[in-house]
Amino acid sequence: MADAERLPFAGETFNAVAALWMLYHVAEPLTVLRQAAMVLRPGGTFVACAPSRYNDPEFEAVLPEWGYPSTFDAEDAAELIGRVFDVVDVERWDAPLMSLRDAVAVEQFLRGRGLSPQAAAEAATGFERPVTVTKRGAVVWGRVR
Repeated sequence: MADAERLPFAGETFNAVAALWMLYHVAEPLTVLRQAAMVLRPGGTFVACAPSRYNDPEFEAVLPEWGYPSTFDAEDAAELIGRVFDVVDVERWDAPLMSLRDAVAVEQFLRGRGLSPQAAAEAATGFERPVTVTKRGAVVWGRVR
């Protein structure tokens, strides 16, 4: 196990580095991006993905941090990665990609989004089911400069 902010590898060790669904968990994503660039060989590929701050718009009213930026989200991903890498491609998604068929599924989904068990149970009763959930986010590819 390693700390993404202090990778225990020699420089120019890898051809590719992936940071999938994790950069929004660190306080300073640029530190992690610089570490990734350090361990990549010349011409190496970096890829990261993140949800949009506007992900799951069907639950905007019950998710307290909906619409607020994180340290790394789809809206800022390309710009942040572009500070360290040459951005090669950005693929965004915005589509109804899942369905929650009953109140239990809605409650479990909301708990996964950070609501307390009680708040999730209360909120789940307010949705007509099934709930089709719109997923929004982006994957960004970069190359070492």
